[in-house]
Amino acid sequence: MNRLGDFVGLRRFTLLLAFLGGAALVLVGLFRAVALLEIRDVEVRLDLIQELDAGLAPLHQVAPEADDWQVGVLGDSMVISYAPRNQLPTRLQEALDSLLLPDPSWMRVHSLASPGMGPFDFYFVADRVADARPDQIILPVNLAALSESWRDTFSRPQLAGLLPPGRLLQAVSLPLEEIGVSADRLLSYIAVVQAGAIGPWRDLSARQAQLALARGRLADWLSTHFGSQAEKRFAVDLYRYHGARTVVHGLRPRLSAYGVEERFGPALQGVGPGFPALALLGASIRSFRERGIEVLVYVSPLNLRHIEAIGADNPEGLARTLTSIESVARRAGAGFMDLHELLPDAGFRDFAGHLSTTDAIDGPQQIATRIAPWIVETARRARASRD
Repeated sequence: MNRLGDFVGLRRFTLLLAFLGGAALVLVGLFRAVALLEIRDVEVRLDLIQELDAGLAPLHQVAPEADDWQVGVLGDSMVISYAPRNQLPTRLQEALDSLLLPDPSWMRVHSLASPGMGPFDFYFVADRVADARPDQIILPVNLAALSESWRDTFSRPQLAGLLPPGRLLQAVSLPLEEIGVSADRLLSYIAVVQAGAIGPWRDLSARQAQLALARGRLADWLSTHFGSQAEKRFAVDLYRYHGARTVVHGLRPRLSAYGVEERFGPALQGVGPGFPALALLGASIRSFRERGIEVLVYVSPLNLRHIEAIGADNPEGLARTLTSIESVARRAGAGFMDLHELLPDAGFRDFAGHLSTTDAIDGPQQIATRIAPWIVETARRARASRD
């Protein structure tokens, strides 16, 4: 009987070794495929942490007793996806310098923006930003960030790990499930960050992304060489589906009515103050205000003229959304500016809503010109109260 038990145990052990060996060979094969396909290190959503820390480094170097006024600008590609001289933080620094003559040296602007950064990201990074002791924070609200397509494309649930443990009870009361952050994920993400393992976590995410890219390229190759006619028709239909989002208006690419609905549907239909992205916006503002940091929320320019021209506008719904954003911002203690009608159609360079930076219409400069006086007035009032 003992010999039989020993035999069964040995057999199970041998099968386990064979399984582990096979799994190891599969992994080696996948990693070899990554190398053969020349898939280098890829960008992952956790890279935002490194980008953010680089932007915060100059703020950390400012002495606590310094009398300078430090302004941080969060936001997405509408803030920074331009030549360096045309980016909003650069234009804002220029506008502030002009207003502060003859002594502009006491106010500095810091770029903390990243492509795709929206209200959920604002909340996740707020405490990390506040630890760098800025005096003011600018929070642009891109109305596209209220859509499901934005969340599917840009959400970074892993950033929830940046929340300090003291925020845990507040965080579980917020609609983080909208981007896939359940209570157990929230706890695990925070645990990883608190353990100082952001680097290994990022490397693991990059390796997973490489494997996914390799798998996708292999699937495309197999479909091209061995796929059925039905699969090839599906690929064509998918291409047409994505192409249906855009049109060419004059010589400029613009969203079609379908694209407008996909990108701006909730904002145009109208959302209330309790809408998930707005709930996170309010929580972000309160996180800054608890630390004595002034906040300005502005609604980014929207190509309303084009939306009206193709009959996709909804004035009543949009008005409700704008009222809700203003209500959330002011109740949380922030200033508010509505700049959604700031620019004409020619002020937008592409269908995604990025701004023109030509001599005729420089969108970032026009935004900077509008918000700079509020920043200066708020700074002077705050400094006077300190004295």
